[in-house]
Amino acid sequence: MERKTIVSIRPMEYLLDLNKSESGAVNLDGCEGKFLQIVLEALKIKYEIVISKDMLYGDPLPDGNFTGMVGMVQRGEVDLAMTSLAVTEIRSKVVNFSMPYYTAGISFVTVRSGILLTAWLLFVLLISLSYSVTLLSHLIQPAKVAPIRTFLELSRAVQSGGHKAYAVKNYLPFLLDSEEDHLRKLGKIIIHNNWTTPVETSITSKSSRIQARFLAGLKFENRDDIFISDDELCVLHIAFAYNNNFCCKTKLKAILSKLLGSGLYKNYYKTLP
Repeated sequence: MERKTIVSIRPMEYLLDLNKSESGAVNLDGCEGKFLQIVLEALKIKYEIVISKDMLYGDPLPDGNFTGMVGMVQRGEVDLAMTSLAVTEIRSKVVNFSMPYYTAGISFVTVRSGILLTAWLLFVLLISLSYSVTLLSHLIQPAKVAPIRTFLELSRAVQSGGHKAYAVKNYLPFLLDSEEDHLRKLGKIIIHNNWTTPVETSITSKSSRIQARFLAGLKFENRDDIFISDDELCVLHIAFAYNNNFCCKTKLKAILSKLLGSGLYKNYYKTLP
């Protein structure tokens, strides 16, 4: 009897949604979901979809194990994992990665600075002793404060104590190991304050979120009050993770090469709302 391939996913808004029909049939939606379904059908294998237990991608633990999808692959609980999973050096020590099917620039999102309201200026003019006292007011035109646009400006704002920056743990090495002093300082402050949190964390006028630009674009494209920086911390390669039990390494590579040549993933991405 053919063994089922167990596949771990992490449902994410816009990217991957899992639906089951009354008959039990699995339907994957979103650009990553549709792409995964095409790949699994092309592999022509029996498979079972499971959701990441802790809804994490995969961070190292003190005992050598990993959290999230990477940990499930590492421990042999699943054979394959996929959902915007970045290839990193430390993850590559415990799992295998396919060829990348997408690259993601890591930037940050913040709230655009509001208008600074000035106080009304009151001028009392005494026209003359024979006239009544007249109260005049003059409205000073409001000025906009420039938003935080670069990682240098973000680091300075955080160091000043008036701003927070949130980031998932797998972005921290790119800050801490950077040649740029302001990035190292930013990373140390994030760790010291434990500002490591899932990407769903809300942003405010006093906090920013470091995340993939394409994800930020999907979520905030129509928000005039949100600023997505063009400055990139790094570029990550997104791929499938698998262990030595996975049956079809060579076939997966061939399928991905063919699909990427056709531009299928980018076409799915363009159809997102």
